[in-house]
Amino acid sequence: MKRRIALIFVILATAALAGGTAYKAITDQGAAEKKGPGTPGIIAYTVASRPFADRMEAVGTAQAAEAATLTATASDTVTAINFEEGTAVTAGTVLIQLNDEEERAELEDAEKTATRYTELAKTNATSIAQRDSSAAALKVAQARVNDRQIIAPFDGLTGFRNVSLGDLVTPGMIVTSVYDIDPIKLEFTLPEAYLSVLKPGLEIQARTEAWPDKVFTGKISTIDPGINPATRAISLKAEIDNTDGSLKPGLLMTVSVVKNERAALSIPESAIIQQGNEHKVYVIGADKKATPQPVRIGTREAGYVEVLEGLKEGDTIVAEGLMKVRPGNPVEITKTVTIDEMVDAATAVANPRKQEALR
Repeated sequence: MKRRIALIFVILATAALAGGTAYKAITDQGAAEKKGPGTPGIIAYTVASRPFADRMEAVGTAQAAEAATLTATASDTVTAINFEEGTAVTAGTVLIQLNDEEERAELEDAEKTATRYTELAKTNATSIAQRDSSAAALKVAQARVNDRQIIAPFDGLTGFRNVSLGDLVTPGMIVTSVYDIDPIKLEFTLPEAYLSVLKPGLEIQARTEAWPDKVFTGKISTIDPGINPATRAISLKAEIDNTDGSLKPGLLMTVSVVKNERAALSIPESAIIQQGNEHKVYVIGADKKATPQPVRIGTREAGYVEVLEGLKEGDTIVAEGLMKVRPGNPVEITKTVTIDEMVDAATAVANPRKQEALR
């Protein structure tokens, strides 16, 4: 009997404890529902103006402004090499000298003969024909001497040399090259649809993997008068300042042709909510409440977007933390950032990923 009473007491106590716990859970839940969620913290951005430009993208190849492959025009041995590979030379410099002893002797004799007949012609002691013939022979002798000199045709940088002292060269044999790479020429093509906006002097911006953090600027110098009927593309050349010699012929470059430069309102890409063809942002009012605002966007740049309609300069919008925002609810601004800070943050994430992808 005592055991039965004790068992009943334990059951009743357990039931009372469970009921109390359940009651506390229900009342706590009711209190939480009554209290509501906390105010979400977000990162804000103040709408400001920034330079924009329309860009047409292409891929091009760097070319030397001038390039010459120098060959021998006579058969003889090399007696002097007057340059170092990859160094700057000026127009008219004798780069390679061939043996010209015989030719210089002939030149000296031709000079004496021409001088003698010129003096005789002044006193009519010889015919005009003989004077002219001796002058022509002098030019031929000078040309033979010149053929033994390989000369830089313009200012530039020398390439590798393919001969050594004492080598026998023959006509047509390549001995070296000269490149003028300042400015560098960039050859690229664009679709024919852009023909109406292309003109000499239009600015371009170019990048290359060789200098990933550098932007090279230049201007279109030449537009091919014809359009390729197979590709429907226009061939163009642009000139880029290359005083420091960073760019080399043959380098692959991405090209942006810049037009319609302007100042316009900008917002971070992270602030945009896209719903179908519509774009919205959350505008934070004076009451700290976030209200969705439709916007019309224009040109996209790295990390930010041009705003054509829907915002005005000085508006405060939600830049990050959109998932926590509800229309009409208040938000807490934990930080206000600039476009440059947003772009730098995006670049800091993108560059390591890009480098990893290139490995």
